[in-house]
Amino acid sequence: MATLAARELSEHLRFHYRDGRVTPLTLPHETPWRFMPWTVIAQISGGTFDVILPGDRREAGRAGDCLLAPDLRHRLVLTSGRRVRSRWAHLDFTLFESLNLLTLFELPVIVRGPAARRLGELCERMAATAGRSPQDDLLQAVALEHLGFEMLELLLRLGRPREDFVPFFSRTQRFAAVLGLIAREHSRALTVKELATAAGLSPSRFQAAFREAFGVSPMAYVRNHRLEQGRLLLSSTDLTARQVAGRVGYRDAFHFSRHFKRRFGVSPTPFRRSIHPFQ
Repeated sequence: MATLAARELSEHLRFHYRDGRVTPLTLPHETPWRFMPWTVIAQISGGTFDVILPGDRREAGRAGDCLLAPDLRHRLVLTSGRRVRSRWAHLDFTLFESLNLLTLFELPVIVRGPAARRLGELCERMAATAGRSPQDDLLQAVALEHLGFEMLELLLRLGRPREDFVPFFSRTQRFAAVLGLIAREHSRALTVKELATAAGLSPSRFQAAFREAFGVSPMAYVRNHRLEQGRLLLSSTDLTARQVAGRVGYRDAFHFSRHFKRRFGVSPTPFRRSIHPFQ
């Protein structure tokens, strides 16, 4: 990663704080299967817990350990404890307005020791900052940004970039304008010609270069991004599935539901029910 200019990365890196709190927990307590549209960080103090992953994999967390789940399907089960509390945050670190930065790194599911305690402290400070009276929105935004990037620095020190991170970033950078267009215009139909124009390439050359960079066709990428936005809206708003479908460019709610289930393994309504207060 050192071969990438810091300025190039910072130009395309964004932090989004979604939600967070300090939540008391009591036994028995467990979440359903979750596949959240953001990174979940939760430090559990006063009790032990298991993180259950696909394939019946299980990782055990001790009191004070921290769950780290960037776009990871999982269940969390509290296994013991008294006066248990969870200091948690939902947040995103994105590149080019749509790529989840943390999925490009190999990170532990369970963080332990001083790093776990610091993540919990940052979650608690973010929640307190976000909960202030909005008399000075600018100051609040700056404070959250500062805490977010302090957390990102800690997270990146806990892991390592995937082997293909540098070449992937280099390939992706040339499509920054295209990815920005897709992110801004997910509610309307986009054409290959329009995307190719944003990239400064002919349609045929654009389709080949885009597939080489991302492993999917431009239209498949557009569809996946719309579904990701739908997942976010289902998780963070009270919009009906039909309204969400319209917001992300689907005229037919059934068509949206079918694509959503194919992408995430569950239909929109059951997915929304899986969003659980224990974070």
